[in-house]
Amino acid sequence: MSTPRPRSPRKLSRPKVPVILVSGVAESAMLSATISLQFGLPDAVMVRHIIDPERQLLTRVVSDLTGVIEHEEINLAHACVACAIREDIVPTLERLAAQGRWGSIVACLPVAAEAIQVCRVLAWAPRMAPHISIAAVVAALEGATVAEDLLGPDLLDERGWPPPRTTAAASPRSPARSSSTPTSSASPRSLIPRRSRWSPRSPGRVRPW
Repeated sequence: MSTPRPRSPRKLSRPKVPVILVSGVAESAMLSATISLQFGLPDAVMVRHIIDPERQLLTRVVSDLTGVIEHEEINLAHACVACAIREDIVPTLERLAAQGRWGSIVACLPVAAEAIQVCRVLAWAPRMAPHISIAAVVAALEGATVAEDLLGPDLLDERGWPPPRTTAAASPRSPARSSSTPTSSASPRSLIPRRSRWSPRSPGRVRPW
């Protein structure tokens, strides 16, 4: 009876790059938190996305402790958070992680965007970003208005911010739907309610607890 040969050790894949998502409704607080995280993690790269709904532009800024690496403006079919996440935010996080230059990524999301939107996209399509994992979510708020932001009755559009989604006709490039009621079987494109309240779990728009 022959002795079985020992199996060769399985090759371990490169560990995923942890991503810290920064969300909020106050741009200054979000930037302060993002910069603090970047300086606290010397091997981190920072990615910031800004949506300009009037010009239908998404601005992406990538930097590390050496300075600005990328500064680009991307034209969107319509400037909404759903399109920004699908078309540039998630692909950029994956591209930076795949380069292997940095040990972590700090992603400053567009103002009023919910971190859960990024998590849902990754959950629905994990092959889109095999090199990243969401390690933490930071909700950055102004100290002077934190109680009002978390517990107040205001909606995002009442604060002067555009809604997380815009109603637009579906197209092959931007198939966002006009329906504003999410369902449990919906795709990541239609999971963003338009008129709902603030939540301490995510500073975007979800139903009151």
